[in-house]
Amino acid sequence: MKFSLNSNKTSNRDSKSFSGINFMLFPIMLVFILITGCSDKKDVENYTSNMTTFVSNVEKLSVSINAIDPQSEGASTDLLFYLDHMDRTFSQMADVKPPKGYENISDISRSAATSMRNAVQLYHEVYEAETFDEEKEALARSSYNYAFECLAQISDILQTKQ
Repeated sequence: MKFSLNSNKTSNRDSKSFSGINFMLFPIMLVFILITGCSDKKDVENYTSNMTTFVSNVEKLSVSINAIDPQSEGASTDLLFYLDHMDRTFSQMADVKPPKGYENISDISRSAATSMRNAVQLYHEVYEAETFDEEKEALARSSYNYAFECLAQISDILQTKQ
């Protein structure tokens, strides 16, 4: 679950490049599909459906980001567009109320959404600036990665509840 935006360490805006998102969402999606436990079965099924949709949306955004040609004129604009959608997707995920017995996931979901929001804001600052800021880009990448670490924590919690 790693997002990598690489700069050519130059202030020339046109020479910025990025390699896209590299992460494995399949294990997380599988856990969401296989959730069972002490909660009301319908609540768990609804939660599973919502989380499966979330993972599917993130996968689609990942494919779109990976398809961006980093040398194209609109690469930064395209990247920021998809990252904005990623931010909204994480926010929607955080708004989903976990079923009884899974309440601790709520805090982690909110942390993931907050971290993604911070990452996207920083990426906007980096890619909309005249001069590339490596430190800010590293902070954005760190925040982005933390959002996906939160998802891994959620996956772990769901696996232990099975």
